[in-house]
Amino acid sequence: MLTMNFMGISFMLLTFERGFKFSQAVHHFVYIYVFVLFFIFRFGGITKKAAKLEAKLKEKAAAQAESKKG
Repeated sequence: MLTMNFMGISFMLLTFERGFKFSQAVHHFVYIYVFVLFFIFRFGGITKKAAKLEAKLKEKAAAQAESKKG
């Protein structure tokens, strides 16, 4: 949410000079944060872990539904 807010502010400044002054004031941390998160998600294997977790949750929900029926 914080990242979206900063990106929106950066877009609304509409000039490079004001945008650069704003990013200097916040030490460019949001823009660095976005690229770091991209690399973590891309190369960290988080999507595979999320898929495994989702499969476990679906399996658990199916087992609960089966136990309620019978």
